[in-house]
Amino acid sequence: MTEPAHVLWAVREAAVTVAPEYAGHARQLEALLRDLLPHEPALVTALVLAARLGVPAAFASLDALDAATAARLSQELSRVTGLTGAAAEQAVCTWAEALGLALPPPLHAGLVPDLEARTVPSARAVAPRLVVTQVIDVGPAAVTALAVSADGRGLAVTFGTSGTRTYDATTGWRLRDLPPSTSAGLTMDRDGHLVAGLAEDTLWVAEMSGKAQPRRFTLRGGLVAAAFLGSGEAIALASRVDETLVLELEPPRVDPASIGATPGRVAALGAFEQSILYATSGGLVLARGRIVTARLRSTQVPGQITAMAVARQRALLTTADGGVHHVTWEESSAPLPVETVEGGAPAAVSGTGARAALLRHGVVTLVTLPGGDLLAVVDLEGRTASALAFGEGDRLVVGTSDGAVLVAGE
Repeated sequence: MTEPAHVLWAVREAAVTVAPEYAGHARQLEALLRDLLPHEPALVTALVLAARLGVPAAFASLDALDAATAARLSQELSRVTGLTGAAAEQAVCTWAEALGLALPPPLHAGLVPDLEARTVPSARAVAPRLVVTQVIDVGPAAVTALAVSADGRGLAVTFGTSGTRTYDATTGWRLRDLPPSTSAGLTMDRDGHLVAGLAEDTLWVAEMSGKAQPRRFTLRGGLVAAAFLGSGEAIALASRVDETLVLELEPPRVDPASIGATPGRVAALGAFEQSILYATSGGLVLARGRIVTARLRSTQVPGQITAMAVARQRALLTTADGGVHHVTWEESSAPLPVETVEGGAPAAVSGTGARAALLRHGVVTLVTLPGGDLLAVVDLEGRTASALAFGEGDRLVVGTSDGAVLVAGE
């Protein structure tokens, strides 16, 4: 069973306008389809989600859609977006038919045996959607880093090499301009009073809303990551010379104290209260202040860790293969339970530790922790997410490649 002629005509008309950049023009595509198919809102949603995941772009070099390719694309679309199997299959096949691809007979009877017959999906076939409820700012360059205070009220945003801006996340008010920072170096204290960043060999520390010039600390060997401890009395640091450091700010010190060499180069670190979790090529290292409390084998986390997000005693570890792994860490030498969560970088964990935001194939999703069950899909109106964080009340803050700082909600 093929789609009705008016549906195929509408999809072809929309495709001509946005091709070949389907994902990049998702907002325009959705507007066109909603105008052309006003009585098919769920189908339009499924088609747009498929476009964002690159389904129509994958058909550019094909003359026909074989069953294996259709099954793979449908299953991936369903897994990432929360569409039912039938809705995902319909979106894939509709795009194929509209773009002139021949469908083999098995597809007309249902793509996967255990899926219901293809029908226009109801609104319940699509995962709940979060929409942009607030535009905090549009900066001068792509957002490369976000940092949020524990209470979700303080927000710092780095726009590449153009600098860092601080905001009151509840009102969206811009507070001050500060130097740029690396993505792993931007950090904020628990109470949202201080923000810090890394730039090559320099650590800068500044008040969120004050006018005093940032304090600067230069460390030999270069710095790769930083995280505040507690209410801002110290900062945990990792250097390129495989050393972990703690810089005390209250009372102020000129030089940081060394925790010591790590079992491999530090790729990322995160902190909660006085506890620090280091991700190294030789495993995970737990420390409290300057005291290492546990060293864990690298075999417990599959892949090379490249980034980390921490809240309470939960951490999301992103690996070089694009995987995201969830661990619950304790103040002991006991092995950490590792759970692989479907998704990719950037990733963020909420302040309560109960949910995570993940980016996969250009689609931002919210999932539960633990478990990784899909909660919602975030509609960024065609923008591409480049950084994620959680604000007050687990509101999702998204930085985009076009410099927008957005808040998403129901």
